[in-house]
Amino acid sequence: MRTLTGTLEAAQREGTQRPRVRLLVRDKQARLSFIGQQSVAAGQQALCIGADGVTIIIVALDTLGVIRRRRVTDPTVMGSPGGSETDWGWFPDDWTQVCDDALGSGKGDIALSLNGATVRLFYVKADGSEILCRESTDDGVNWGSASTVKSIVGGSASFNYRLATAGQDDIFWCYDKPGYRHVKFRKTSGGGWGSEQELSVLYRTGGEFAVCGGLSVCWNSSGGYYELAAAFWGGNLEMGHICTGKFTDGSGVSARQTIVPPGIATPGFTPLWPVLYRVPAALGGGYLLTYIDKFTSATLSWSSPICIRSRDFEHWSYKIPLTFDVSNPKRLSCVDLSDVIYLYVVNEAYRLRLWASGDSRMEMTESLDRVLRYRIHERPGLGSLRVELDNRDGRYDGAGITGETAEAMRPLAQVIIDQGLKTTAGDERVECRPFYLWSVSRVRQAGQNWARVHAVDGWQLFKLWRPDATYVFEGQTLRWCIEELASRVGYFECAFDTSTEWNMSVEYLAVAGEHTDWSGRQHIRAWDRWVPLDDVSVAFDPRVNGYQVLQQLLGLVGGVARWGNGTGSEHVLYCLIPHNQGENPATDHTYEDGEILAGQYVKGLAWPTRVRATGDGVAYEGKDNANSWDVGMEFIQFLYQENWDAVAECQMAVNSALDDADARAWGGWIRTRPNVGVELFDVIVFADSKAGGGIVTMKRRVNGLLTVYEPLERKWEQTVYLEGV
Repeated sequence: MRTLTGTLEAAQREGTQRPRVRLLVRDKQARLSFIGQQSVAAGQQALCIGADGVTIIIVALDTLGVIRRRRVTDPTVMGSPGGSETDWGWFPDDWTQVCDDALGSGKGDIALSLNGATVRLFYVKADGSEILCRESTDDGVNWGSASTVKSIVGGSASFNYRLATAGQDDIFWCYDKPGYRHVKFRKTSGGGWGSEQELSVLYRTGGEFAVCGGLSVCWNSSGGYYELAAAFWGGNLEMGHICTGKFTDGSGVSARQTIVPPGIATPGFTPLWPVLYRVPAALGGGYLLTYIDKFTSATLSWSSPICIRSRDFEHWSYKIPLTFDVSNPKRLSCVDLSDVIYLYVVNEAYRLRLWASGDSRMEMTESLDRVLRYRIHERPGLGSLRVELDNRDGRYDGAGITGETAEAMRPLAQVIIDQGLKTTAGDERVECRPFYLWSVSRVRQAGQNWARVHAVDGWQLFKLWRPDATYVFEGQTLRWCIEELASRVGYFECAFDTSTEWNMSVEYLAVAGEHTDWSGRQHIRAWDRWVPLDDVSVAFDPRVNGYQVLQQLLGLVGGVARWGNGTGSEHVLYCLIPHNQGENPATDHTYEDGEILAGQYVKGLAWPTRVRATGDGVAYEGKDNANSWDVGMEFIQFLYQENWDAVAECQMAVNSALDDADARAWGGWIRTRPNVGVELFDVIVFADSKAGGGIVTMKRRVNGLLTVYEPLERKWEQTVYLEGV
């Protein structure tokens, strides 16, 4: 139940109401925009912000071992040969040479850092025998002579070297010499480089890797540790993975996990050049990770630039495809300037827009006079929103197009109805949970010019989601598994009730999307393209999708999930266990006698009446004799889950199944004036003295909502669908 003020709750009970509604659009999807591209250059680059806070310093290493630099103060322009000295420029034409004693790109690598006023450039000596460092104290204009950071015993120009720095007077490196295949760390202090530390457990198996596809490091100042991302493959028969971990100077690596893919990698997958980037707080914080998704097999091959996101460095999002040229694979570097994120590869630049409150291109508010009607339908596993807007001035003719007045209305932007009443305290509104924009139609006929917005909720994304590899989670809590799935499906946040069952251990969970069967469909040219405009949209063959996996996880404890608002109107997946609320749960709202405009009250069949749950060597059985006596017979249900390894877990499943039976025994609906605070699975009490049959006060759980606003027909009402508690 959303929190309501006393004045708004009182106004909802009045017979005469003055609705106050708005349409809100928040484009919270990551959007990529093109800045410019010149000829493809073979090389590797590294970026940092200068001490002046307004200069992006870039160094680039070519295949011949020459390092050049570029100072960018106008990142909105790619430029042309011999053009401005402030934009990204052409490589190598508009760049200034720093040195020519490096091992060329491909085998060699570079890293760039700023700490205080000192910019450090790290690279590998041309013969592979040393890791060198040059310093600049004037934001990369002038550079000092090379100093040795690390001497490589038996180093060779044939090794693959990978370097990274977090800008804390540090350097991380690795190379693929047998017997030395681990990530190493050193830190400088007092003019010299300190003792060397080894990060052996960063690799998935804790042993040696065959090849490292790249390193990237960030500094977590609040935690006092480094955050690392590294790509590995080979060694101990391992396929390609990107691993993350936290490294504390002197204490080693903790929180190591595999994030790409989070399970069994497909043979032939070799991820390249991960770049870990901390998003500024002004843009919501969290992390971006870019990398090159490289795959080679006997029948398929690709190299796809990719970006994924994380709020907490633990759960990562779906893939966001990028559009960089990868004919010469290199880092997809990230840097922010004036709260704008730029992605750069030599001779190619893009801007990545993340949602920020107040950005008119990513937000839109439409007032009461624009909203002609709307319909919000909410059911477990299904939710949709349809809004019709006045488009007589053509405001929505360019919906979703850059620079147009309705630019924010892009696919999967959040669409929210902000609804309420005119009260004694003024206009009071409550945001409904976000839906996701699926389509915008322009309806034009005699006397009418409308824009029709159709949006779906997060369940649609769960149903469309398929894993791109075999995801395997072992020894994680149920809470963690649900959070991981929600993040992968839609970058969703999760919240849970106080039940301790969410902390149960899920010993093993494997998620593998099955192939869609296209046999017999070869003549259907546009299969799944004719989509109803006002109904739930595309559904691929069910197979194994995100929704099925979530229901399997919730079923372990008899849980349910609904969508709601979180901090900053995020789409939060709230998970609860109805059985744990008891037979007489606390009431979220009371409808007084006379508020109900219409209703139907159903008493039906309760099933099952006996349940037996079996797990790994454990079992439990429970009965509901009262329901059996009421029906006159017994219905039995058998449950099995190999993750249940304690009697208490089996008992929880049995109790939840019997609780479901009680919910089925009562149903129906009531139609009232809208309560803008009510949500799915809220417990309500209502009185209806005209219902007859002894129904005076009833406590029920909400399992569906339909809210309709049609001011031209003087209709603003809500149908609340019910089940037992």
